[in-house]
Amino acid sequence: MTIGLAILIAAVLFLIDRNHVWPQVWRGVKKTLKVVVVLAVIGGIVWGLDIARDKWIEARDARRAAEAEKVTEQKIAGQWAALESLSNAVCGTDKEIAVVMPLYEDVVHYFPDAGEAACVPNSSSKHQFASSEMASIPVPGCKVLLASYPQFTCQTAPDPYAAIAAQVPPTNAPRTKGRQFLRFTCTYSGVLTATQLGSLKTGEVGLNDLVTLLENNELGSIKVRTASGQIGWTGDSCFEVVYRDQSPVSKPTPKDGCVGHRDSTGACIAG
Repeated sequence: MTIGLAILIAAVLFLIDRNHVWPQVWRGVKKTLKVVVVLAVIGGIVWGLDIARDKWIEARDARRAAEAEKVTEQKIAGQWAALESLSNAVCGTDKEIAVVMPLYEDVVHYFPDAGEAACVPNSSSKHQFASSEMASIPVPGCKVLLASYPQFTCQTAPDPYAAIAAQVPPTNAPRTKGRQFLRFTCTYSGVLTATQLGSLKTGEVGLNDLVTLLENNELGSIKVRTASGQIGWTGDSCFEVVYRDQSPVSKPTPKDGCVGHRDSTGACIAG
């Protein structure tokens, strides 16, 4: 390929020299160079204008995006300010309202359209708080919050009597005479042990936990069962009775319908 091209160029130069047309060739070359230079200049101008247009479009889009983000931030800041204005009515003077949000969101660019609201200390930094800081919203405060933000739910203290009701058997079911339900009233945790004087831990109870009394030694120790099924001994000083079942033990009716006993003839005798 290279040899053939070299032969072709040599043949062209030979013909030009043989026919003495070098002046005409030179004039053609100069015209060609002028055309190439003009085209190069025009191409450079067009290329430069295209680059400038792209940069102008990028700058315009960035400016519009920044303006839109600023508007969004101002809107969200207003939404948070409106929510915070209800803090005194919902949580009191020493706390403010906080809403649980997804971890990947922040309060500058996001206002939740749903979530659980709670009360946190005023010292919490820009809605950044630990779960241990979250406190229940009082029922009156929850009503105030939901009147303005029905999309939220309130973290409220559990109703202890609802748990009691769940453990109370139906009226037509056999009951254990004298069964008692107790509530733990101390702020610290109570430890359940396997024996009255032992230290082998079988569970623990916390503030407002409900337990069923299984045994009372009348010496300050009681055996209880927690709602999760943990059974153990603990001191009775931190418990109060919240429900006492006084119903007598129901005797099941025999399949043959005889409540009592039968004599040698098979007759049913009550008692």
